[in-house]
Amino acid sequence: MEQDQEVGGPRQMKRLTTRNAHLEGFCSMQFAPGIKDRKLVTCGSDCLVKIHDLEKYGDEGNDVEEIDHFHGPVHVVAVSPNGQSVAAGGEESLVALFRMEDADFERNVTRCSLPIRDLAFSQDSSFLAIASDDSEIKIVNVNNVEEFKTLQGHEGGVKSVSFDPKNEFLLSTGSDRSLRIWDVESGTEKHKISQVLEKDAASSIKDGVPANLCRVAWSPDGSIFAVAGSRDIKIFEREDWKEAESCVGGHLQNVTDLAFSSNGLYLLSVDTSGVIVIWDISSRESIKRYENSSKILSARWDPFSNSIALISVEGTYGLVDGVIPSDKIGPNDRVDSDQADVDSVGDLDEDALDLDQADPSAYKQSNVQSVSISRPIPQASFQPQSTPVELKRRFLTYTTVGHITSRNESTYNAIEIEFADINTHRPIRFNDFTGFTMAAMDASGAVFASPQVRERNGDLNLSTLSYRPFDSWASQSDWTTTMPENEEIMAVATSESWVAAATSKRILRIFSTSCVQLMTVMFPGPALCMHGCNDFLCFIYHTPSSPSLSGDQELQFLLMNISTKTTVARGPVCLSPGSKLEWLQVTETGMVAIMDSEGMVMVYSHAEFSGQWIPMLDIKTCNKHQRDWFWPIRITDSNLLGVVCKIEKRYPDVPQPVLVKYDLKMPILPGHDLEEPWLRGSIFVNFQASQSGGDDDDIDVMKLELDKKLIQLINAACEQISSEKALEAAITLANRHRLPNLAEIMDEYRQVRFQELEVEEEEPMMLMEEAPVEEHSEPASPTRDQMDEEPEEVHNEPRRFVDPSPSSRSKAETPTGRPIKDNKSNLSNLFSVKNKLINKSDSAPKGNFMEKINAIKKSSSTSKPKAAPAMPFGVSRLGKSKTGK
Repeated sequence: MEQDQEVGGPRQMKRLTTRNAHLEGFCSMQFAPGIKDRKLVTCGSDCLVKIHDLEKYGDEGNDVEEIDHFHGPVHVVAVSPNGQSVAAGGEESLVALFRMEDADFERNVTRCSLPIRDLAFSQDSSFLAIASDDSEIKIVNVNNVEEFKTLQGHEGGVKSVSFDPKNEFLLSTGSDRSLRIWDVESGTEKHKISQVLEKDAASSIKDGVPANLCRVAWSPDGSIFAVAGSRDIKIFEREDWKEAESCVGGHLQNVTDLAFSSNGLYLLSVDTSGVIVIWDISSRESIKRYENSSKILSARWDPFSNSIALISVEGTYGLVDGVIPSDKIGPNDRVDSDQADVDSVGDLDEDALDLDQADPSAYKQSNVQSVSISRPIPQASFQPQSTPVELKRRFLTYTTVGHITSRNESTYNAIEIEFADINTHRPIRFNDFTGFTMAAMDASGAVFASPQVRERNGDLNLSTLSYRPFDSWASQSDWTTTMPENEEIMAVATSESWVAAATSKRILRIFSTSCVQLMTVMFPGPALCMHGCNDFLCFIYHTPSSPSLSGDQELQFLLMNISTKTTVARGPVCLSPGSKLEWLQVTETGMVAIMDSEGMVMVYSHAEFSGQWIPMLDIKTCNKHQRDWFWPIRITDSNLLGVVCKIEKRYPDVPQPVLVKYDLKMPILPGHDLEEPWLRGSIFVNFQASQSGGDDDDIDVMKLELDKKLIQLINAACEQISSEKALEAAITLANRHRLPNLAEIMDEYRQVRFQELEVEEEEPMMLMEEAPVEEHSEPASPTRDQMDEEPEEVHNEPRRFVDPSPSSRSKAETPTGRPIKDNKSNLSNLFSVKNKLINKSDSAPKGNFMEKINAIKKSSSTSKPKAAPAMPFGVSRLGKSKTGK
């Protein structure tokens, strides 16, 4: 181990020793506490378990023992308190036991139906508690695996387990957000605390692994225990299971991992952004805070020194010395009860660690009174429609054309390309010795890419781009090219005439399918993903400030036409608050579709308000079960094609997944169901028309279907006595068919009619009809000539207050209006003139009708009570009658 090195000045620099342990992906670790030598056990997504002898660090070949027993990613390791055994489990759902001394396999402990999430030994090293996604906890006797107990109670997967130091109780947390205390002897539930975990912390999954481990940890004396799963660390007391004072203020993201020091005076915590905080348990105040450019997944106290060990998502582990200040009691020092009451720590030291390089530096700032705000880590780049490794097998890409599978064979990867239409191409199989981790395909060919990797012997394998056409007249038509050193490919896409690759140098490189470089473009932020179809390429990247302090990913997209070398659209990407991008597709017509981690599917249409993101479906409304998730493949104007899988993984884990369709349904308000198909259809029709200029037979067919939906909407509005809504829909229909005269007439009628109704509602006077009634006669309404001759008398006539209550009216004062016809038939009569107007020219005489319209306008502007004007084309009055019926 390298010792701390001081640098002059007010800042002190500590050398952080780092080393590669596993391939990039989820990793975990545990110290061996009960043996003389310092040994650290790690596991990772490369299916390996490694035992590192820290006393022999640097002695190549003698300082690491490798266990290659599993066929899938290993998620967790546990070391028995006596230091003799190592237990490991993961995606394979198998738990196995190994000897610490020589790393030899001892026995398989058990197998669960779903992946293993956590393991914990009892204090006497006799029993092993196993947490898995199948909602059960198993307690197995490691000396006799036939002897076990099953604890049932969680309503979802179990995330973490921890034995009481006195072997009386077992703690567990689950995706149902609960904390449960179990009696070990009887196997019964002793106590339950609901909603301890945050909702997103309990259920969030990334690449098949929980984004939050929600760990629980007992203090060494068993008097208290700590629970992760929220920004604050919740502390509970053993005596009554009540919540005590929490550790607050150290984290901006939810805490995922916890560990007490061996003397119980200190607690370290790791949040989902990789920030580590050291706490003084007696005062509940933070002592140090470490911010990292590499995301730290887990941290553990070194039981033999004042150090902690860290492991990052890159598969690198490191050791940090001098964690507790020298004027404080050390993390492994034995203390009496009087010494345990240490003074509260008022100052906070803040260090910045970097695990990206072989010898990064860590800085210590003294006398810092406030915790600085760290920006969350940006979402890592990914390939749409790809999956992580599952039992040494993964989909590099899965499309409607076909899929590409990579299967690990220890020394190479076996690549299989299978097509949806077996009559088009035969399956293609070849061996990959390069290490491809990315791929994209269309009907013409497939592109593959590998990252830059440094071998154990120090050799550097450069990032590689390779293209393989499916049909070619030339025998050597496939090609391979390498990137410059330290320029790594982050995302790829292809079409029938081009290949694109985005690199870590923020360069977008576009090639022809014959390896001619067509274009090189710089982009301002880290690449996230890309997808192409026909001439269109959509590329999504982070802004320089992404993500925001609130955790929102700040993304930009660029949609290009490669053949014309033009930018079709660009702008920000809209996501649900706090979510990440999970899927991207460009359709044949150039429409961009995305889905975020909240299940919201959106499309971008530059035909709507000069370009907007429009929500098309919330997949959670279509899932039959709460634990279902939808993995999308392709979108059309009516449905979304994909695979239904479990939310714990969010991707298909079988070789031949079953494809299903979810019908698109925009998230509109209840009561507007009939408007949704027309609104959604108009968005796709407008987009298609903007692309083709409107001259397309397919667009005409889509418009015809859209008209049918609009007529259905008109009919529904009539049935609901919503005449104004029906008129608006009818005007829209007339404009679509380029009938300006009909649209103008209906608009005039709508304005006049509903203006008249507003005036009548404001006027409490009841209109009197000309026709006499039985028993009593009523005065006739004044004629137009009388109104013109005596305007002064009419306008100056004082108003009489009319009591609307029936008891205050005489029988002679009760109005008897003409019968009101059904609104549906009224509108039917109005719209029956459509065919007549189509055959008339724009110059056809319309004087009689327009005179009536003008008369209605003129009469509606006066406040004098008037008789109802005659409606054109025999249409009777709409709306409410004067009697309120």
